[in-house]
Amino acid sequence: MKALIRNFFVATAIVAGVANLASAQTSPLIVDVADKASKAEIAQLQAKIGGRWRPNSVVSSSNHVYQVFLSAAERVKALVALKTSINIDAYDNEHTYQLDPDFLPLQMRQLGKSAVKPATGKALSATPNDPRYAEQWNFQMVGAEAAWKRSRGTGVVVAVIDTGVSGSTSGKGQACRDFGLTTFTAGYDFVNRDTDPYDDHGHGTHVAGTIAEATNNSEGVAGLAYGATIMPLKVLSASGSGTSADIADAIRWAADKGANVINMSLGSPFPDAVIRSACTYASKKGVVIVAAAGNSGKQGVGYPAAYSECIAVSSVGPSGKLAGYSSWGKQVALAAPGGDIGGYSDRDESAGILQNTNLPAEFGGQGDGYYAFQGTSMASPHVAAAAALVMSQGIKDPIKVRKALTESAAKVTGGDIKKYGAGILNVDNATALAAKWTGRSDELPEPFTMMVAQDKSPIAKLKGLPISLPSIVIAVVGLLAALIRIKRPFLRRAWVNFAFSVIGASFLVTLAIALAPVPELVPVAVTVLAALRMLLARNTAGALAAVGVTIGAALTLVNFQLSTASGSVLGVTCDAERMMGILSIMSILGACRVFLMATYDTRKGG
Repeated sequence: MKALIRNFFVATAIVAGVANLASAQTSPLIVDVADKASKAEIAQLQAKIGGRWRPNSVVSSSNHVYQVFLSAAERVKALVALKTSINIDAYDNEHTYQLDPDFLPLQMRQLGKSAVKPATGKALSATPNDPRYAEQWNFQMVGAEAAWKRSRGTGVVVAVIDTGVSGSTSGKGQACRDFGLTTFTAGYDFVNRDTDPYDDHGHGTHVAGTIAEATNNSEGVAGLAYGATIMPLKVLSASGSGTSADIADAIRWAADKGANVINMSLGSPFPDAVIRSACTYASKKGVVIVAAAGNSGKQGVGYPAAYSECIAVSSVGPSGKLAGYSSWGKQVALAAPGGDIGGYSDRDESAGILQNTNLPAEFGGQGDGYYAFQGTSMASPHVAAAAALVMSQGIKDPIKVRKALTESAAKVTGGDIKKYGAGILNVDNATALAAKWTGRSDELPEPFTMMVAQDKSPIAKLKGLPISLPSIVIAVVGLLAALIRIKRPFLRRAWVNFAFSVIGASFLVTLAIALAPVPELVPVAVTVLAALRMLLARNTAGALAAVGVTIGAALTLVNFQLSTASGSVLGVTCDAERMMGILSIMSILGACRVFLMATYDTRKGG
């Protein structure tokens, strides 16, 4: 009888699950095929399930995350088949995940200029010279300065699965001003399916800033694990929403590409089997996963934070009390500062979490600036940064990292464990405990005594441009070759001048773009370009050359798009940038030849 009852409930659950999945017919079914499945086995599975299969993204061929498009009749049949299929890790409807819209208006505010005076050049031994660091009450709460004596997160990669990160200038937009010294590794844009995960919302950059914004650079604010490397993964659109398929894809991608920590400041009130499978996959590969508990203001931790593989984080304000918007529940591992700005009538923006981001006007922003946000989205990256600090000390196992963070948390007197978990994050205690466990009791050199205020003069900026030594050597050889007197008649033909002018103009436009970090010198480059055009227009060949200037500019912009894929302009760290370096060298040669030819023709009265 007991077996009969048990079988009845199992059958009922299966029918209910099939009915629930079949009811959502407007979205594709997301299927996570087992990693061990061969191409032949996947083909067999596709034939058995039916429908139209499509990899969720270009990286899904290795991740095995597929969108399956089915008709209503096919869907019911497919769900029954999936129940009995091997080589399936998980499947579910495609769900929408998003930033909590109820708190976006409160988050989107830019603070005015700080009364704190900028550093004069002599850095303090324990305090960074970032002029608005004093406004980061949250770092004081978690004991950042003491922790920095033991760890800065160096060597740890933190994947930020969010709206992207505006860490470098690209065709999509400008880099935020306080990320110039932040280290990045290659990421991916799962929304637009390209390799440029630029933030068109502002949320992801703010989150990344809490983790590893440039520190002690006489600009803006600090990052809690400023020595860590950020892996930007864009899964949420400009409106702040994204799909469960993209999130699952990004989790697996991060685990496969070397991320040590994943931060997800996003969520949904509903579980998703495919995301859960991805979290399990990443956790087994040694990745620490940190997620925001949610902003519902009531009991009930959102997903993916509620999964056991994740460290769920609730939020407190400057007082140390749970913020009114924070979700809470038995899954909360610990609390961290997330801000408590308050409502519209009693706002206190100094109680928010201040970081640099690029906030669009539609969210009340003014572009690149410093903004105070609030939310468990802001609390979560504090814990992700703390995990990076501990992992940098040699604690690699995700279970031990969680233990270090929870056992070292500051206890809340009379605090509900469902609201605060083990307590409020304390990175001073966490790094001290990690040092004890690893036997690395020696403190690092004082974090800021060896650093000086940045020289922001044009010459200093030019010294910082990533020009490789081989490019300089070849450029000098090319320049010497350009100065050789031209004797052969065919080199004086119009089409040759035209070709050289295209290359020459390309060089000058390239120079103007390369000098973007040095705005004082951009007018000089533009003036040279204009002068060259006027000079070349003195003859027939020059008229053709003027057209070549436009073509050269267009070609340069295309090459520039390629060269910025890894964050620099004139380096040679990838094939695209190597091409850019070669074109720049050719341009130097071409520009010199065109200039000499035009000068010669002008003197001859041509």
